[in-house]
Amino acid sequence: LLAAMQNDIHQLGVVINGGACVDDTDDRGMTALMHACHGGFQATAEVLLRHGADAAKLDNQGLSALCYTCREGHIDLALLLLERAGIEPFEHELHRMLPWVASLLPADHDEGRCKGAAAMLLELALA
Repeated sequence: LLAAMQNDIHQLGVVINGGACVDDTDDRGMTALMHACHGGFQATAEVLLRHGADAAKLDNQGLSALCYTCREGHIDLALLLLERAGIEPFEHELHRMLPWVASLLPADHDEGRCKGAAAMLLELALA
């Protein structure tokens, strides 16, 4: 996990070749791929995906690598995840983004507006 968080591809290779599981998690349930996506480390994410990292895995908050990627605005990395992992963004992420989008809206928001805003953000991020 530390190698992915630090974008240290050499150390990541050493750890993976030493038998480490690419889907191990930290105390928040975040995988190395989630950390790489959060940091925008595309090359690190590519290495992890090549070694079988599960892009659909969820952390303790119910967030995936794609959610972290979109939330941080790493468009190229989001496209990589969609392409390599075969993720359908609207099926996979829309309901997970609702709480985050809701936090951006006024307290009196309705769920329909929140869902629409989440869909719009995903469309913009993936356009």
